[in-house]
Amino acid sequence: MIKKLISIMIMLLLAVSCDEEVTLVASFEESGSVPVQADDFVEMITIPGATVQAAINDAMDEDGRIEMVVLEGLLLNVLARPENTASSMEINVDILSWDTGNYLPILDEFEVDVPDDNVPVLTNLQSSGVSALKSQLNQLATGSSSRDIEFTIDGTVSPSGATVRATVEIWVRGSVVYVQLTD
Repeated sequence: MIKKLISIMIMLLLAVSCDEEVTLVASFEESGSVPVQADDFVEMITIPGATVQAAINDAMDEDGRIEMVVLEGLLLNVLARPENTASSMEINVDILSWDTGNYLPILDEFEVDVPDDNVPVLTNLQSSGVSALKSQLNQLATGSSSRDIEFTIDGTVSPSGATVRATVEIWVRGSVVYVQLTD
């Protein structure tokens, strides 16, 4: 009988002193931009890895164990600048794979008006580029890498003979799922 009481008391003490895990989700968003001034163009957009890491850390309330990062969206914004004569652009976007060192397609032949508001491009994304971006976000979140995310954009403008003068922005929007211990 005494052994049972002692066992029950030990179990109660352990239950009271155990920490509980709580899963939380926090959103973040980062971007990079480049001016474009040509009739046909090839440009690079970089989102600094340290900026993405800071955005993820700022999104989390307190320290916790990161479980995963979810890519919520990739947005493209085109802002016309003075002397723009183009009415639209057909854009291709590639992302530099950290694994292979090759550029992988993430967006192919996407037409956008100049100027334009933020345009979600999730429905047109290529799986190989999306996989590379997801992997990079997870590596940045966990601290296993601090490399920059590099995109190349290329395309043509309409009407023929027009010159685009615009700023092209790429926005990465995501959520970090993390676990905190509570008393």
